[in-house]
Amino acid sequence: QSNEIDIYHEFLDAKRSPNLLHGEVFLQQLSLKYPESSLDLVMVSDDPGLRLALKHRADYLSTLPIVYLGINNVAPALLSTPDTTGVFEIHNLVDTVLGALEQTNTKDIIVINDSTETGQANLENLHALQAHPKAPQNIIVLNNVVDKLVAQTLAGYPPNCPILLLGQLRRESPNGSLLSFQDTAETLRANVS
Repeated sequence: QSNEIDIYHEFLDAKRSPNLLHGEVFLQQLSLKYPESSLDLVMVSDDPGLRLALKHRADYLSTLPIVYLGINNVAPALLSTPDTTGVFEIHNLVDTVLGALEQTNTKDIIVINDSTETGQANLENLHALQAHPKAPQNIIVLNNVVDKLVAQTLAGYPPNCPILLLGQLRRESPNGSLLSFQDTAETLRANVS
């Protein structure tokens, strides 16, 4: 018996195309490319991909178990969905922010976010943070920050104010494509003390 595992990687690209108008066509192409009988399971990353797979499961993935990862919005129904398992992406935002405030001896925090679905979930978590007794006095949320304007955008804030990176920078304009997390971090490092 061979222990070799073949992994086929496909990219839904839901960050750049969040409305997923191409979603069902994407699944149709996969069903032609990989007949269900040749696969043992489907692994799905992030909320949009999981929603798409579950919505069209009967049409394209009916015999395959689904393993998910990086899921932010956990609906109770997911926990009882047959032939699915996986891990959730759960961050302790409160502890992260309180630790940053303590380390920098400040009372404010800057949050860099974006307008993606994940960014909207981040905003909900920030609202929960505001209810904490040790919450920052000011939570400054900067959405869709443009890569070339980082220094200018942050120039008006104290240099010791911690920056919490929850989203990604945008290329060229507030509606531009998202920079990778690595490029976002490198751009911040190059432009912020």
